[in-house]
Order: sequence, then structure tokens, then C-alpha cells
Amino acid sequence: MADVAKLAVTKWLEERVADGRVVAAYAATVPELLSPAATPSSLSRARAIDRLRRHLVFVHEAYGYPGEWVVDRSGRVAVQLPGGPGLTSPEIALAVRVARDGNSGFAEPFLHADSSVTVSLAVPVQGGAHRLLGAAVIRLDPATSLFPLLQGRQRVGTTADVRILVRVGGDVALLNPESGSGSRPLALRTPWDSVSAVSKLAIGGVETFDAFINSVGVPILAATRHIEPTAWGLISRVEQREAFAAYRDRLRTEMLLALAVLGAFGLGFVAIARTARLAQWRDRIRAATALEASEGRYRQLVESSLGLICTHDLDGVLLSLNPAAARALGLASPVTAVGRRLDQFLAPAVRPLFGDYLARIQANGMDAGIMRVVTTAGEERVWEYRNTVVREPGREPYVLGHARDVTDRQLAEEGLRHSERSYRTLVERAAYGIYRSTPDGRLLAVNPALVRMLGYDSEAELLAVDLARDVYQDPDERRRLIEMHGTAPYVEGIEVDWKRKDGHPLRVRLSGTAVRDGTGAVEAFEMIVEDVTERHTLEAELRQAQKMEAVGQLTGGIAHDFNNLLTVILANADLIAKSLPPEAAELRADVEDLQGAARRGAAMVRKLLAFSRREELRLRPVDLPKLVADLTGMLRRLVPEHITLETQAPEPVPPVLADPGAVEQVLLNLVTNARDAMPSGGGLTIAVAEAVIDEAYLSSHGWGEPGAYVRLSVTDTGIGMDQATLAHVFEPFFTTKPPGIGTGLGMAMVYGLVKQQRGFVDVQSR
Repeated sequence: MADVAKLAVTKWLEERVADGRVVAAYAATVPELLSPAATPSSLSRARAIDRLRRHLVFVHEAYGYPGEWVVDRSGRVAVQLPGGPGLTSPEIALAVRVARDGNSGFAEPFLHADSSVTVSLAVPVQGGAHRLLGAAVIRLDPATSLFPLLQGRQRVGTTADVRILVRVGGDVALLNPESGSGSRPLALRTPWDSVSAVSKLAIGGVETFDAFINSVGVPILAATRHIEPTAWGLISRVEQREAFAAYRDRLRTEMLLALAVLGAFGLGFVAIARTARLAQWRDRIRAATALEASEGRYRQLVESSLGLICTHDLDGVLLSLNPAAARALGLASPVTAVGRRLDQFLAPAVRPLFGDYLARIQANGMDAGIMRVVTTAGEERVWEYRNTVVREPGREPYVLGHARDVTDRQLAEEGLRHSERSYRTLVERAAYGIYRSTPDGRLLAVNPALVRMLGYDSEAELLAVDLARDVYQDPDERRRLIEMHGTAPYVEGIEVDWKRKDGHPLRVRLSGTAVRDGTGAVEAFEMIVEDVTERHTLEAELRQAQKMEAVGQLTGGIAHDFNNLLTVILANADLIAKSLPPEAAELRADVEDLQGAARRGAAMVRKLLAFSRREELRLRPVDLPKLVADLTGMLRRLVPEHITLETQAPEPVPPVLADPGAVEQVLLNLVTNARDAMPSGGGLTIAVAEAVIDEAYLSSHGWGEPGAYVRLSVTDTGIGMDQATLAHVFEPFFTTKPPGIGTGLGMAMVYGLVKQQRGFVDVQSR
């Protein structure tokens, strides 16, 4: 009876450890949940947590475990059964120990405030290269499955029982309640000094069978067993009076017969026989008790188990099958499988491996893994098994196998893996930046597009930065956005100013949502980032071009009308000058002043018309290096001696369609402005070179049309212009010179002449 009870309890513990290993294996697929140093390759952390929680719910619903947790090496809970209780201090200590030494273990039974008792199990979670990541903890309720194993059919007679003893501080407590007593688990406690000898042997791990006197002075026969891997002791006991009752009745009859036949002579022989018979009957009682309990208990355990259980000999021939396994294979009765080889139920693809399995289990005494079976309906199923060789006296060794159907679980896991791969590919190949961050600004996951957008070398480098401090131009802007939109379920199209790793400014548009826990608190933000810097630049340039076009149209209309007035004034002034007599010198001087003012006005009108493109230019092929060389002499006279003038045309360039006079006017205006910017002297360089505008140039500069060009550049070392001045440099009548010195039409004229020749003009200043 003791051996049967020990086997039942041991198998119960092994099944729980197997369940814990499944949870631990599931947790090992998402190491980023347990290791702060792990870097997720994509935005999968939330889905991994949800997947693991669903698995914990599945285990809870299948086996009724009241609590399940996955913790890291420090004892921090990463994932737990939704709505489940928290860990107790002994459970945390157990989890930390198991996560560090890598060996599964059980905590001592724990008495809760509601008088319920639970037993907790911890199994290590191992990552790649057998690296310990944490532990899976399962809280067990022995009242629902363990205690029923120890009650009922294992009893022999009216005084026999099975007890499990545990140490609770300085006391020894009874874990399982006495049948029919109404007592609660751990309620019966005895101080160590008052514990009986047989109880001390059981707690101490000593396995024996002998006669004892119990705590109330009744002689008993008791067997003690140690339950690995716990510190529990098991006692199977029966009163000697009941155990030897049948022997005493038979012995009394034999003695009366012996006395009648042999008389006094037989007394000595009976005394000798009595001793031998006593030992013989004691052995028979022990064997009968054990056999009856073993057969009954084993039958109950196997037939009622939800697990798939079978036995086969060392050649693979099935000896027995429990109803659950028969139903899983589609058999009408377990009897139909007896005598058939196990490989007849295996999938054809794995049958050749059956010989390797038999060799392993014969050599090692056990084997575990995955096997594929085929039901009678032809359906292929996946079983997870753990088989052990059993060796019993007087019987050939056989294999006891335990399995569970994991087909649905594997299909679900494969579906989840496929879904995760699809989402990972979608995120990693997205053109927009995608990231996940904590409320305090720590990046949890980023995609490659965001790494490129911000100019970092790798995802790991970007994950190490602080979002508010290192990415936002204004660190407080992120806090203000969270305060403004923190309660919104979704935000879209919020534009903010970011900066690249090198400090270059970016304008981005943010859209996304907040991820919340069960209480509604924000766990993280998942955002999509669009770089709209180029769009803003193009929009600004378009607005500038539209403004310049409007100014040009207005200026052209005014200049045209003004030119008509000047033509009349100049014509009449010429007529007056011709009609004046020679002696009217003073009056002639006034007329000449009038003619000069009219001509200067006409020259200004020509500049305005050039800016507005109203004056038609004559385009023809022009050799720009030769034109610049021909103008060098005149240009040198425009600049003082303390300014050096250098021309550069290192290689021959193709001719361009241009108006030589217009190009001359452009150079004169640019050189004049450069001269005025260097009152203390400096250097002036005029360069001619080939240039190509391609898509890359357009992307970085934001202006131009693709094609081959010749670039004419004028560079000076003057005082330069600030950004505010650059924004207005081409506007008519805008000037930074004192009143009376400049008209503000020089750069406007440059802009108009260049555009009229289908060119582009750009100004840079530092």
C-alpha cells in the first residue's frame, strides 16, 4: 500500500512538473519579457505578452490551477494569469532559487487566511545556449487532485490509512485530511519532540516496514516512504489487530486440532510452527495488501486520468491502453490495441525512427519528446510524450508512457509565429518610421526606417537615446503633447520638430495610439512617423515663387505704364532742347537735367521689365568661360585694389543658350554686391563649371529640374547675410544699404534675367 501511494503521489508531482515545463518553454520563446538587456527586433512585445497570457488561461481552464506566473531572475513578475492572485513570499524565494540554479522545485505547503492549502511549483525558463532567464511558477490545489488519490480504494480494512507528513516550523503537520474526520489540511500539528518514531522516520527520509506503537498506544504495522523531490514523508499503516485477525482465527483452529491429535508431545512442535506461521502470514498479509491496493489504485489512476497512458514491452508491443488514449486514437475499446506494435499507430513519415526510440529507452531507462500518430480516421495528430522503463520483481521490464495531444497548441503557435512574421515584415519594410516608447520617453522598439530617418547607425544605438532629450528639438514639447492628447484613443497628423543624430532639424508628422493595461493606465505609445521636412521646404519655395511672380506681374504693369510716360517726357524734352536758342544756356541746362532724369528712369524701367520678364531677351549659344574672360578687365575696374579677383574655368564646358548682355548685367550686379560686402578687402571668385541636377539633388535642395547645366558662381569673403535678409534678397526695392546708395533692384534683376533664360538662381551665406 505504501509503494502504491508513493507511486501515485510521485506521478502526480511529475505531471505537474511537465505542465510547468510547457509553460516555461512557451515563455522562453519571448526572452525580451524576462531580460532587460534583450532587444526586440520588432513591435511584438505586446503581442508576445498577450499570447503568453492566453496560454496561461488555457492551462488554467484545462487543469484548474489557481495561480500561474512567469518571473525573471530577480523575482519580478513578467506575465501572470489574468485576474489571478499575487505571489507569496515563499513563492518568490522559490522562483529566484530555481531561476538561478536551474533545477525545478516545490515550495512547502502554504496555509492561506481562508484555511485553504496550496503547493507551489517552479520550473526554470531557459533561453538560447541554456541561459537561465527566469522561472514559471504554478500554484497547485492538492484538495482537487492529490487528496482524492490517497482516499478510497487504497484503503485495506477499517484501520488502514495513508498519511503525508510535512515540517511546518518546529512542528510536523498532516498534509492530507483524515478520511471522514472533517479535519482540514495542515490542521493536525504535533511538536517535533512529541512526534512518534514512525513519523520521524518518514520525515527524515528513511524508508522501512516494521511494527510500531502509535501515539495512543495501539500496536500497528507501518511502512514509511520518502517523496522525491519534496521533503514530504509518507506513512502507510494498519493496526496489528486487524492485520493479524485472519491469522489468529486460523491458528486457533490449528492448535485445537493439534492438541487433540498429538497431545502434550505436539506442544513443542506447535510452538516452533507458530513462529514460522507468524512470519509466513505476516508476509502474506503484506503481499496481499500491497497487491490489492496496487491493482486497484493503478486501475483507478489509469482509467480516470485525462492524460494518454499506455504500457508496452521493450520490443514496442502494447500491453495496455487507458480509455483516454483509446479515444484519442479513434479506437472503440482499449482492448483492440493490446498486442499490436506501437509503431502501427505512428505516422508513416516517422515510423522508421521507432527503432531509434526503442534503443534510447532501453539504454537510458526513459525518453521524452514529440511523436506523430495517425487515428483510425486517418487524421495525423501530434503527441508530447514522456516514457519510463518500469522494473518490478517477478515481472519483465515494461515501459510506462504518458502523453498529451498538443496538435491544437502547435497549430496555434505556428499561426501566431506566421502572424508575427507577417507583422514584423510589414513594420521593418515600412517607408514610415514606427516606434514604441514608454510614457517616460524610453524607446522600446524601432523599425529600420526610423533609424535611417534620424541618422543613427543601428537600432540598438537609437534604442539607447532618450526620446524627449535626444530627438525632440524642445524636450518639453513631448510632455505638452502627452498632456494635451493623453486621453485620446488615437491621434493623427500632429506635426512636431525633431532633430537627427547630427543635430539637423526635422519636421515630422506623428500618428498613433496609447497602449493601456487593465486599469486604463498607459503602458506605452505606438507611433508612426512621417518626415515632412521636404514637403515644408517645397511649400515655402512655392509660396516664395508665387509671391515673386505676383510682384513681377505688378512691377511689370507699373513699369510698362511708367515707361510710356517717360517716353513722352523724354520726347518733349528733346524737342524743347532743339528749339532753344544758343543764348538760353541756363534754360538748356535745366532741360538737360530733365533729359538725364528721364533716361535714368528709363534705365530703371528696363531693370523692372527684366525682373518681370516683360523685356524679351535674345538667346543664342554662348561660351560662358570666354564671356567671363572678356569681362574680367571691366570687372577688375569695378573692385578696389584691396579686393582680389579670381576667375576659374578648369575644364571646357559646353555652350549654353543665353543672352550675352543679360549675363553681363547679372555679373555686374553680383560683383557690385560682393564689392560692397567687403569694405575692408577680401577675395572675389568667379567660377564656371558643369553641373547636373538629378533626383538626389532635387531631394536635398528642393528646387530645379533634372538635366545638364553650366553653373556660374560668384563667391566673396564678405560679411554675409543672416537668414532674415536671405528670405527677402530677391524682392524688388529691398536693400540693406543706406538711403540714396542702392535702389534694391540689383538682385531682383538677377533673379528675373536668370529665370528668363530658363535657369535657376540660389544664394547661400554663412
